[in-house]
Amino acid sequence: MNWMKQFQNPPREYSAVPLWFWNGTLEPDRLRWQIDEMVDKGIYGAFMHARAYLKTPYLEQEWWDAVEACVDEGKRKGFGAWLYDEYAWPSGTAGSVFEYGYQKPSRVLAEGECNMAKGLEVKSFASERGEILKDKLNAELKKDSRRPLAVYLLQGEEKSAEIIRLDPENIPEAYGVIMAFYRKVYPHYVDYMNKDTIRLFMQYTYEEYEKRFGKEFGSVIPGAFLDEIYMAGKPIPWTDRLPDEFEARCGYELWDYLPWLMEGETEQAKAFRRDFYSVTAQLYEEAVFKQIGDWCEERGLIFTGHTEEILKDHPRRQGNYFDTMRHMHNPGSDIHGYRYGFPRWIKPCEPKYAVSVARAYGKKRAMAESMGGAGWACSLQQFKQGINVMAGLGTNQFVLHGFYYECEHQGAQADWPTSFFYQNPYWKYFRIFSDYMSRISYLNSLGKPVVKVGIYYPIEALAEETEAGKSTSSGCSVHDGFHKTLYGLLRHQIDADMIDGENLLKAEMGDGIARIGDQCFQVLILPEYGRLTEGLEEKLRCFVRSGGHVLAYGCSGGVRLPSDLLTQPACRAEQIYRCILELGVPDIRVNYGNRYELFVNCREMNGERWYFLGSGADEEKDLELWVRGSGAMRWLDPESGEMTPVYSVASGDGRMVRVHLAPAQAGWLLLTDKLQEQAPELWQEDDCQQIGGRWETQILDKTLDDIWSDQADCCSLSIPVCMFSSSLDPSPREIRICNKEGEPGYCGRHLSLWKGSWITRRAFWHDGTDDGDLYFRRKFRLDHIPERGRICIAAVDTAEIFVNGVSAGVVRGYAVPQEIELKGLKQGDNLLAVHVINHNPIDDCDMCATDELPPDRYISLLLEAEIKTEEEIFRLSSDGSFIVCGQEREGWNQPEWDYESVARRIAWESARPFGGSDPEWTFAWERGKLPLQPWGDLPLFGQSISFPVTLTYQIEVPAGACEICLPETEGKFTCSLDGAGLQEKDFPVRMKPENRARQLILRMEAGSGQDGLKAPLEIRMAPFFAPLCDWRMHGLKWYAGRVLYRNHFTLKQEPGRYLLRLGQICFHAEVWINGKLAAVKLWEPYEVDATEFVHPGENEITVIVSNSAANQRRYMLVDEGMALGWNRYWNEDNIDRDGENLLSGLLGPVKLYHMHRTLTAAFVPNSV
Repeated sequence: MNWMKQFQNPPREYSAVPLWFWNGTLEPDRLRWQIDEMVDKGIYGAFMHARAYLKTPYLEQEWWDAVEACVDEGKRKGFGAWLYDEYAWPSGTAGSVFEYGYQKPSRVLAEGECNMAKGLEVKSFASERGEILKDKLNAELKKDSRRPLAVYLLQGEEKSAEIIRLDPENIPEAYGVIMAFYRKVYPHYVDYMNKDTIRLFMQYTYEEYEKRFGKEFGSVIPGAFLDEIYMAGKPIPWTDRLPDEFEARCGYELWDYLPWLMEGETEQAKAFRRDFYSVTAQLYEEAVFKQIGDWCEERGLIFTGHTEEILKDHPRRQGNYFDTMRHMHNPGSDIHGYRYGFPRWIKPCEPKYAVSVARAYGKKRAMAESMGGAGWACSLQQFKQGINVMAGLGTNQFVLHGFYYECEHQGAQADWPTSFFYQNPYWKYFRIFSDYMSRISYLNSLGKPVVKVGIYYPIEALAEETEAGKSTSSGCSVHDGFHKTLYGLLRHQIDADMIDGENLLKAEMGDGIARIGDQCFQVLILPEYGRLTEGLEEKLRCFVRSGGHVLAYGCSGGVRLPSDLLTQPACRAEQIYRCILELGVPDIRVNYGNRYELFVNCREMNGERWYFLGSGADEEKDLELWVRGSGAMRWLDPESGEMTPVYSVASGDGRMVRVHLAPAQAGWLLLTDKLQEQAPELWQEDDCQQIGGRWETQILDKTLDDIWSDQADCCSLSIPVCMFSSSLDPSPREIRICNKEGEPGYCGRHLSLWKGSWITRRAFWHDGTDDGDLYFRRKFRLDHIPERGRICIAAVDTAEIFVNGVSAGVVRGYAVPQEIELKGLKQGDNLLAVHVINHNPIDDCDMCATDELPPDRYISLLLEAEIKTEEEIFRLSSDGSFIVCGQEREGWNQPEWDYESVARRIAWESARPFGGSDPEWTFAWERGKLPLQPWGDLPLFGQSISFPVTLTYQIEVPAGACEICLPETEGKFTCSLDGAGLQEKDFPVRMKPENRARQLILRMEAGSGQDGLKAPLEIRMAPFFAPLCDWRMHGLKWYAGRVLYRNHFTLKQEPGRYLLRLGQICFHAEVWINGKLAAVKLWEPYEVDATEFVHPGENEITVIVSNSAANQRRYMLVDEGMALGWNRYWNEDNIDRDGENLLSGLLGPVKLYHMHRTLTAAFVPNSV
């Protein structure tokens, strides 16, 4: 069992390898420091990933200096400086495709249209009998300046029409459907079917790395990452050499049959679509994957990365997944469920694609880009759940997304958080999580997988069922059946891999087993209706004759599998697992207990077997399992690296065992004949002592972020947020005192005469940055006869105002709001409607590449109306009470139409991440109040702010404050603490620390917009005594860091063990007992074996708790990004949906249990 020592301390190659997000300005010393931090925490490599917000010039000298610094430091520290082959993503451009940002445009695309992606765009129209076909065709062709590649006449039934290719100059007298195919160029995307294009990309990137660092390839630089590529052309992918390649590979021309790519149900039409998508897949494979894969192989680089995993889109966008990914040494996948799902989950098909390719081709590792976009509030326990699921599916290389070089600026803050890196309070303890992932990666790489079920990868069926670039209903049926089959198996702990036709044809069939690479299948599952690779039917018959089993999941389609090929009749995809259980194939079975989100796999080596059990759930599981195999049984714990005995009993050709899994726990059951049976130690609780009352509590600064100690001196704290109001707007609102660390605060960031907000439409995570038209309306009631009305309005970029259905005027621009008289108002109900037009919308919804947003590109509305009646002045401001639609609807500006009753408010936890304009009415989204960036403050009815202005800052001083330093202000101030007046001479204010938050109110007269509170309020903190509670009760809702808790208890020590249970921890705890570190706990169960640390008499317990970075990040969004829906989602909405993860502290109850040893009880199966 030599592997056991390496399991405890795995080789560095099994470390998690994060995407290291290089953004901002790269400084070599800071990069070296970050490498040192990673190595200290058990991360021994990272992909140097140029992100969109990179300011250092990409592929220029400063870039190479940064890379060199990392290579040198990596060589010194045993750290792998992995290459990421692009700026931002997708790979292939060698530069930027963003309209804004700091990088040069794509070097590849700059060399011409030949390198740009293409697609076939199709226009069709009908020519009825009696029309002159030539005249109609010419009229249609004149509408497009491009010359069509081909024009066709279709006659007959729609799905089986006769195709006649036409010469546009010689049109016959006929009628039917005309179909014209145009070549469309995508200037921001690369032609991934063009070998020369990819070769050019490699010259700019891979070969430039080789010139400078080639001698480090395969050592300090272990490999390279290809990211997110796909064929962009739609509805049909195209490249200029496709016609010649098609003829050379298929033996006939494609020109006579192009309409079949759009529709056609005949066998000939389906065959053509199979041929077409087979050729595009081959070109895609050869240009990118084979070319880069061969280059890396020759130079000793590990080639990895991922593309797309949406099965039904493979023919058009990805080609044949097995054929492409086989060229990677570590095939990879992306994990979208933590990004787009809520509650978060791992979509099993995604890692399974990469794992299946790796196993089919005998590759050692399968990579997963792991859990990017989970958000700042995702806890380490939730990330651990994700690792468990991916490990259960066979993943053995984890690429965490990501480690941020910095995230303090607009571009970085918009970039798919979270950061697992030093920005998080748990970073001090990250080695525990690193070791956990390394042990899983190591043991998931040993030996060979035991997977007995293969699911056929139905690329042929999907290709023939792809019409107009989309999957038909039959194709969707195959797609759905495939995934339901896979999920049904995995949910019942039946591991399964995918397998393609080419590998099945190569398989060795015998003894009821199909042997392919590392895979040995006893069961193969196919779609009931679906095209098979030529020759595969006979191969499957051979498999069945040798004793294998072929099953089919129900779906719709054209060609049905022969019934005599199937071991059992086809059944619903969700029920396939029942058939496999009846066949007795699985090597592990849950006889009793909660199987929800339990993922398993099995590996074997040298006669030993280990069964991985991974819980993706946040609940305990008590399971009774049967596993195939014999020998002594042990439990392998990836968290501690320990091996402990497990009690089990023989049952048939396996063993029965009971397993208790804590929330998000994972481990292996090892069956080995190299060890003796050994009874486990069992302990039972017999006494409990609660450690309650008031705990000494001390809020800490960053001193203990790097130091291991249970002692802390009084420390300083900066309070970055407060409530702000002014004589212009007496309603308090929460502000961040300084926009960025190091920038002075000033009141001009928060002052305006405007009461309303800039508003727009936001139906998704992002606002509609590419919307060209928005239609706003707001009903209001005037109780008295109006005398006159006026409105001050600004828009990006043009707006027409309607009052009760009648146009009141048009305004243009945002820089100088315009005043319009409101006519047509009446007593009673009124409608104000505004049509906003943006003539130059922006296509980039996230703006990750720049600090500043362009003020003239984001469709928005700002208005304030004043209506004088007989009794009062009625005011109406743009805010979230307006409703808005992205399309013109009938009567949208008419008061008699009721769209208000159907308007909906968006629930962000269930909102779609992406999408275009939507016809539904929604309530307007407030970008923010003036002086919101990028527009700043604007005059209202021609008036600007007149100083002086009275300012009020209300600052919550946390519990434990013992000294308040003199506020740093521009301008004189008066203040009070809990109502008691203070003068400037009273500072610093010293006081006894209390267990409650206090209120400091600061008032001043601002003579200009530069006056006000210039910096966060500095305070000194001391210990205080308080009952256990959430930190928000102490005035720390904005705080991410550490709090120290101390208490004492008396113990009359007895023989046995002492188990300390901390109760609820949010979220990470150092546990010190009598001055010694007893444990660090990052997730449930928060339990510590205290036996070695307690003694008779009085004992001291110290618990240092750290919380989530989300509590602080919620208040760190900079002014430059506040107006952007995408930023607000990641820094506000995404955080707010995880309310339970914003709890902080030791919440308890804390209890100490005495335990005595018990005898092993007889095993009585619960399932009996």
